[in-house]
Amino acid sequence: MKYIKKGISFLTTPGESLDNEKTTTFSDAFKYLLVLGIIVSVLGAVVAVFWTSFAFSFIPTGAIPPEATGFLSAPSIFVMSLVGSYVGLVIGALIWGLWLHLWVYVVGARKGIEQTMKSVFYGCTPNYLLGWIPLVNIIAAIWCFILTGMGIVKYQEITGGKAALAIIIALVIPVVIIGALLVTFLGSLINLAMLQTGTIPGF
Repeated sequence: MKYIKKGISFLTTPGESLDNEKTTTFSDAFKYLLVLGIIVSVLGAVVAVFWTSFAFSFIPTGAIPPEATGFLSAPSIFVMSLVGSYVGLVIGALIWGLWLHLWVYVVGARKGIEQTMKSVFYGCTPNYLLGWIPLVNIIAAIWCFILTGMGIVKYQEITGGKAALAIIIALVIPVVIIGALLVTFLGSLINLAMLQTGTIPGF
């Protein structure tokens, strides 16, 4: 219950709450992630079951193969969503923290990687508490970046501009890479389709 209260305090009084965690260790912050991550994972799994059941209501009876019925049952979907989202949340937070620290270091922070990881673990609080709600999770994600930036400013003792720059760079690079890969992939599919239909000049 103390973790939930702490999470709520990060939403209501973020500056004060971040200050209160300045002396917190990496392990304590990681434990906070592990405990509150359960909330969004469980509630997210419930939402996944609801929307899946709603979608299946439009599928004619018998359209789903009998061997897939058990795999697509509500309990199965709940368990798969719960485990997948929880593992993804924890691993994602660790990877994001490591990646972000690279750029935090580049812009001049020298307080250590633990301080960046703490900023990420506490900064993701909006996602822990609100990330399971459709549409609201978009606002929660943006809120996470803002709260993480506030944590970096306080824990790494750098300016808000440098913290923002580090976060922007850490976000933009993967987006550009993924976008380039997607364009290349789609371009290959289009060229293949044109080649098969004989619409490419000379073929």
